[in-house]
Amino acid sequence: FTPNGDNVNDKVSVRYSLLTVSALRPVNVSVYDLSGRLVRVLHDALESNGRYEDKTWDGRDGNDQLVAPGIYLVRVAAAGDAKSDEQLRLVAVAY
Repeated sequence: FTPNGDNVNDKVSVRYSLLTVSALRPVNVSVYDLSGRLVRVLHDALESNGRYEDKTWDGRDGNDQLVAPGIYLVRVAAAGDAKSDEQLRLVAVAY
């Protein structure tokens, strides 16, 4: 995506589903650079069963500065009833 302020591809959407959890469970959505350094936490809260399409990343780090162009990892981690799970996806930032 290209977070350059032109209102075209300025944000990336993060979508996921939680299935068959019996109670509220912790969910963390974070962005990392390729060295594994945390860039920004997008979400860290309890959630229940459902489809979530409300998380976005605007290309800014935890200090509200635009990140450098490159490849980043978006990690969604959820604690389930019997086990925890996480998914990683690559996101390219270009200007």
